[in-house]
Amino acid sequence: MLFPINITGGFFGKSRKEIEAERQAAEALQRQREKAERRRAQEEAKRRAQEEAKRRAQEEAKRRKILREARCKLEPLWFALAKLFEGRIDMPCAKLFAVRIPKKCGNSDVESAKHFINLERLCEWVDWLKWSPQVLTSWLEEHHKYIELVFVLEKLGRFAEAGDILEKLGPAAYFERFDSTGNPITCMALGENTWVWDAIKQKDAFTRKLAQLKGNAAAAAAKARIAPPDAVQKHPTLTPAQIEDQYAYGEISKEEYECLKAKAASTAAKTCGTCGRPVNPEFAFCPHCGAKA
Repeated sequence: MLFPINITGGFFGKSRKEIEAERQAAEALQRQREKAERRRAQEEAKRRAQEEAKRRAQEEAKRRKILREARCKLEPLWFALAKLFEGRIDMPCAKLFAVRIPKKCGNSDVESAKHFINLERLCEWVDWLKWSPQVLTSWLEEHHKYIELVFVLEKLGRFAEAGDILEKLGPAAYFERFDSTGNPITCMALGENTWVWDAIKQKDAFTRKLAQLKGNAAAAAAKARIAPPDAVQKHPTLTPAQIEDQYAYGEISKEEYECLKAKAASTAAKTCGTCGRPVNPEFAFCPHCGAKA
């Protein structure tokens, strides 16, 4: 029996060249697939790297924005505190408002800020710049920040109120520190005191402070009885806003503040009931329409 044999050596019409061409085509196709797979993997890796870089850039931008906003609020806040505390913004005073640096901000940009104010706390305290002493003290009392209230009232010259509150709080809320020269530095605790204090020394410091506040209150009351302040002659050009600011910074006493407020209210401009135009309160008749003001 005879079999059909191709003269090139293949069976049933396929030559060796055709078989080799098919094998080479299959290998080329496999190489193309592998190349395309590698290209897709590279593109995916590149896309993931770009997304990660974008995410990190967004986080860095957000972090820098937080720090920038914090610094914008921090500068006027520290200025106000420096005015309020007579420039004594050292470590113990700073501890009244400061906490540890948040981990998300713990880099070289803020490592120099040893007492960086927490952002949430900053949002609470920065409104001091706009509040009057009455609003400020009301806010402190409402949020049960009594020890800060004592400190603020003392700096505002309201010694009697500060002494009453401190006496109710007791020695546990008060302690003293000493600076490098050995001078005592007043410092108020926030209930998060990490230093160990001798209870007897703490009680002695509390007793001295309470006596000092009561003595200052008695002296201020005696001075007010002997020579009441003529605030209008001392500050004849202050506007109502300036009166509030100076009282908030402790530059005028409570008696002067009340006197100036009363004077400002008595000289405030009023309007005519007939024509509605502004009329000097010292005038009995409207200069515009002649009606009785």
